[in-house]
Amino acid sequence: MSTLPKLIDHLEWADARPLASLRGAAALRCILEGVTEVDLARVVSDKTSAGHPYEATVEDILLHVPLHGSYHRGQVATLLRQAGSEPVATDYIVFSRDGPAATRASIPAR
Repeated sequence: MSTLPKLIDHLEWADARPLASLRGAAALRCILEGVTEVDLARVVSDKTSAGHPYEATVEDILLHVPLHGSYHRGQVATLLRQAGSEPVATDYIVFSRDGPAATRASIPAR
């Protein structure tokens, strides 16, 4: 039996606390363990932050989370550049290999 409906339908802070101690792939495995195709195809009804009703599949919601985070990291990087600073690396792969981010200056010309 999937744990996804419990997590999606009514995640309580007490349920979320153990997940907060996990990192990266371990947290993702814990959340998605036992998820079925039926779980992913389930339609969830909610309201936007503007109060407009919408429906989305659990699969689309799960994909939205990292994509939306990338959107905001891009916004922050743009604001930092506009303010004259160079933002830190925000790509996960850079974080995972603990290396510096690629910059336009370090990319060889073709």
